[in-house]
Amino acid sequence: MATQRATWSSANERILEGKLVVAISSRALFDFEEENAVFESGDGQHKDRAYMALQLQRLDEPAKPGVAFSLVRKLLAFNTMRRSPARRHSTASRPGRPHNRWRW
Repeated sequence: MATQRATWSSANERILEGKLVVAISSRALFDFEEENAVFESGDGQHKDRAYMALQLQRLDEPAKPGVAFSLVRKLLAFNTMRRSPARRHSTASRPGRPHNRWRW
């Protein structure tokens, strides 16, 4: 098992080398404050059941954006900018206008 772990780790290190890795919780990405309040207000097994019932009730409703949602959209925009040389060229080469590639 130690050999498998070392192989997995070195393979991932090669894939992620030179890349920015960001971990964001689902509560930060989406607004789950009401669900969290239900979870925190319960006691014992009732806490879990009430929380799961609320989640199942809202299964078909998209979650509202949380505090980190806009940050993630901006970080993902880096991938688009990197893959689109035409866009990068057009924003950087306008004479007389400041370079605004990092402005959202």
